[in-house]
Amino acid sequence: MTKFFMTAIAALLLSSANVTAGPSTSTTTWIQLDNTCHYFGITGNGDAYAEVHGCANLTLGVGAGMAAKTKELGTTVILGDSHKTDQIAQSCYVLQRPFVTGGRWEAYGTNDGRKMAQMGSGTYTVLSGPPPWR
Repeated sequence: MTKFFMTAIAALLLSSANVTAGPSTSTTTWIQLDNTCHYFGITGNGDAYAEVHGCANLTLGVGAGMAAKTKELGTTVILGDSHKTDQIAQSCYVLQRPFVTGGRWEAYGTNDGRKMAQMGSGTYTVLSGPPPWR
């Protein structure tokens, strides 16, 4: 009886916590920064995001980030991006969401961990899938 009771309690706790077995389902949104070769594959899971960043047929980096709000852009995703070719440099991309063509972006970078400089800003285009060169 105790074993049955403990199993029932565990099932109740799991169902009330909205926990599911197996991997969560998420989709990847592909965007390209307008007037650049830079594209991102952004995969969200709740307020957490992962990204792959490329330029033309090169994968430049990968990163992760969180949903946030900023004074300048409002509701955003902020992504930290590590570079495959420069292990010291770090970039931070701020992307307006929801992801729609014409959304705005800003990018900042550092190569010493103390000073951050704006690298660029503009709008982005949502792609229908991965870029053809990916």
